[in-house]
Amino acid sequence: MDSSAIKEYALSQGFELVGICSADAPISFPVLQEWVEKGFHGEMGYMASSLPLRSSPQNLLENARSAIVVGLNYY
Repeated sequence: MDSSAIKEYALSQGFELVGICSADAPISFPVLQEWVEKGFHGEMGYMASSLPLRSSPQNLLENARSAIVVGLNYY
């Protein structure tokens, strides 16, 4: 299945937005890491405990190459 077929399928399922990107480590991760280290996450302990998973998609799925991201306005 190619990217256009994936996007078409996601839209047919009711999603309003769909995108595909590489599963590279996010360039903004150091900003998140600093934010958590400063305690700005407050009582959201999961933000600190999940930092290793957020640092790279491969920490969650070892062979991840791409990420499919969908959006839906649920308001």
